[in-house]
Amino acid sequence: MNRVLPITIVVLVGLGILTGVFWFLKGQSKTPTQTNETKGKEETLKELPVSQKPYASLTPRIDGRELHLVVSKLPKDAATMEYELVYTVDSGITQGVPGNVKDIAGKTSVERDLLLGTCSSGKCRYDEGVEQGTFTIRFRDTKGKLVYKFETGFNLQQNPTKITSADGKFTLSGNMPKGYYLTMGTFGLPDTAPGEVTGGPYGVFTKTVVAKTFKGTVNMEGAALVYNNQAGDWTVLEGGKTSILDVFIATK
Repeated sequence: MNRVLPITIVVLVGLGILTGVFWFLKGQSKTPTQTNETKGKEETLKELPVSQKPYASLTPRIDGRELHLVVSKLPKDAATMEYELVYTVDSGITQGVPGNVKDIAGKTSVERDLLLGTCSSGKCRYDEGVEQGTFTIRFRDTKGKLVYKFETGFNLQQNPTKITSADGKFTLSGNMPKGYYLTMGTFGLPDTAPGEVTGGPYGVFTKTVVAKTFKGTVNMEGAALVYNNQAGDWTVLEGGKTSILDVFIATK
C-alpha cells in the first residue's frame, strides 16, 4: 500500500505536466494566427487613386536644420492626422519627429515645422548627418479607426551635383546652386495631371534661390513632366530637360 501511493502520485504529476505542456503549445500555435488576424483588420485601409491622395511636401530650412511640412488635399472622411518623420544620424541612431493634428475637419491643409534635433530653454542640439529617412502620415475617422496610411522615403542632400530620390528611380542632374535639397514622394499631386500617372510623383524642395539660368536633366522611366507652381500647369520635358524644380511625374 505504501508503494502504490507514491507511484500514483508520480503518475498524476506526470499527467499534469503533460497536460500543461499540451495547452501551452496549443496556445503558442494560435498566437501568430490571432495576431495576423488583428493586424489584418488594422491594415485593411481604403485605397485612393493618385488624383485623390493628399499632397505633401518637406522643405528644408536654409541651414538644413528644420523641415517645413505642408499637407494639402486632406481626405474629407478623415477626422485626425498623425505624422512621423524617421531618420538616422551620424552615430547610426534612429531619431523620430512625431506629431498629430486632432481636428482636420473642414481644413484644406496642415503646416508644421519639424526640427531635426531638440530645443530646450532657448538652446538647441541639432542632429548631425541627416541624409535619408521615411515620412509617414496616417488618417483616422471620428471613431479613431485608421482609414488611410501613406509612407515615402526622402533624401536630404547638401550641395548636390545630382539629386536622387530615396528609391533611386528619379535623378536630376544640373547646375544647382549650393544649398539643401530634399527629394521625396509627394503621395498626391498639386494639380490634376494631363494623363495617367505611371511614375512618381517626386518632389524636389529647397529654400535655395534657383537662378533663371538653371538647367537640369531628369532621368525617370516614362514621359517626364514637371509642375510649374508659378504658372499652375504641367510642362512636358523634351529630352528630360528642365529649368524648374518642383513636382515631377511620368505619364502615358
